[in-house]
Amino acid sequence: MNIGFHHRGSDVNENIVFFGSRWDVPALLRLSNIVVLASLQDMHPYTLMEAQVAGKACVTSVAGGIPEVVQHGETGLIFKTGNSVQR
Repeated sequence: MNIGFHHRGSDVNENIVFFGSRWDVPALLRLSNIVVLASLQDMHPYTLMEAQVAGKACVTSVAGGIPEVVQHGETGLIFKTGNSVQR
């Protein structure tokens, strides 16, 4: 799936950047306000662990081992996997 194609024409273009594969994650985390991980399955969510070490807010799906790393309302926000409109 080409994510860039799906977000074109929406209001997110000005606020979200899709970087792809990067090796300078610590520098990017310093520039970020939040980290979003919308996984369908993730048994070892290193992305969230790195974000928490950097002191960033996490927004993520409830997939795999993620609930062991992020507690909804305490250390981040968790949404149901596959639910893009949950409030």
